[in-house]
Amino acid sequence: MTLEELREHADAADEPRIVEALDVSIGGVDPLGLRQINFDMMDQVLPGLNNVARHVQPLMLMAWAWRRAEQLTDLKGPATVKELRDFVDRLETIYAWSQFLQDRETDLPGGQALSGLLQAEAFRFGGASWERFRDVRRYSTGLIAAVNYGPILRNMEWLLDLSDVPESGVKVRGAYKANPNRDPSLDEALDRFEASFTEVLSHRAFNDFGDVTVSQEDALAWGALWHQQGISADESNAAWNRMLAGGAGHVRKVGFELIKFAATYQTNDLHDEATVRRIMADTVSVDFPEHLRPSADAWRRVQVRQVFRLALEGLLHWCQNALERPRTTDQLAARFLEEASVSSHQATASDWLQGFSFSRDPTQHLDALNAALVNRTDFARAFIEAVRFCISEAPTKSETFERSERLPIIKAAREWSAWAVRPPVEFVGRIIEGWVLAQHTYWSVGRGLQDARANGKTILRMRVFIDEGGWRLADGFSPGSAPNPTPDRLGTALSLMSECGELPNDL
Repeated sequence: MTLEELREHADAADEPRIVEALDVSIGGVDPLGLRQINFDMMDQVLPGLNNVARHVQPLMLMAWAWRRAEQLTDLKGPATVKELRDFVDRLETIYAWSQFLQDRETDLPGGQALSGLLQAEAFRFGGASWERFRDVRRYSTGLIAAVNYGPILRNMEWLLDLSDVPESGVKVRGAYKANPNRDPSLDEALDRFEASFTEVLSHRAFNDFGDVTVSQEDALAWGALWHQQGISADESNAAWNRMLAGGAGHVRKVGFELIKFAATYQTNDLHDEATVRRIMADTVSVDFPEHLRPSADAWRRVQVRQVFRLALEGLLHWCQNALERPRTTDQLAARFLEEASVSSHQATASDWLQGFSFSRDPTQHLDALNAALVNRTDFARAFIEAVRFCISEAPTKSETFERSERLPIIKAAREWSAWAVRPPVEFVGRIIEGWVLAQHTYWSVGRGLQDARANGKTILRMRVFIDEGGWRLADGFSPGSAPNPTPDRLGTALSLMSECGELPNDL
């Protein structure tokens, strides 16, 4: 029905009628629009990484698969982009299938999507069923997907898009070749990788484009040959060269050096991830080498922004739990003040805030916020202390990537100072209304309009609405689980560095 037809239908109606329930689910993973800044800031320390691509062998597999595809075209003649992609998608699916057959808890994406294969005696890599599975996997759970190993494969120059190679004659993006500018060590490592399963390379799955069937028995056997924990020295050395490659290689190199410095700071033992994170962010008391100081400063800013984002998303979650019935902003603020356990009878919020001290360690605030959200106790105090810390760390000038609609900390600091002259209940009310509920409304509507214009996701992003009785939850929405600190790529970096021999366990 067009909009004009809808208007005519409404004009002709002479009484209300019951309509079908709206078939739109409530969703969205970024309720305040604050998370992109986190990612942009992480790029200043560990660009090109994400929180999924933690292992070397999937990178080797994808580089080898595209090299194998190139070798087949040399033997059999030119292939279409569709044939090349189908061949590589098949190999990476077989690889993932084989690994999950070896260990259902293996650290690879897509375990749930592959659950059907894990029960099948054989799978046909051809026909409509495979094509549907392949196309969905390519953009979601596949190794080369943008949310998985895709960024590292491209940013660190493991692969080069064939459309960027004029002599290839390929004009459509999406088909790759192992980077022709790669150093000899990568070719040697791919040879070593292939040597581990030479005995099964005669199978059609490794030699033919098009329709191929693979048995579970074969996949299980192959999984033992190319198990992702079995990394050779050649693979480790070649992978480390790739870790430092690409346009952002220098920034990443310094970031890795910062991690290595923090991992063994003041000890011969390797620190755990939480301790490394804390040391890297401790620009107050740790004496960093001069060339690492800018990277350490950038990492501290990442952690400060992490605290700010978690605090505000936590306050939204707190509000959602407080809205078992509609409440006004003043009612929410009064409830928050009561929970804070600090007298709120002072004339100004500035005086009230003196009852809260705060640590200079951002990781302590992340831990405190996370504990308060999980245990549903003492959140108000953890929030105020965390935000006071963030305000104290506000930059003196705006960062280029901090767009105003994503609530930069420098903007929040100006508003915090302006509101602090008002009574505590009004001060807290402005934070709840301006930084959380209004921010949530603005961002949800904006993302919804983007989705509609692009024929994207049909989901209701707004969780809280204003009604006659005050703020209320959207029908059918449950607060669910509390927000978590956003993984900051440190775990990925530590895993890759360890597999590349840059963080030996026996120091």
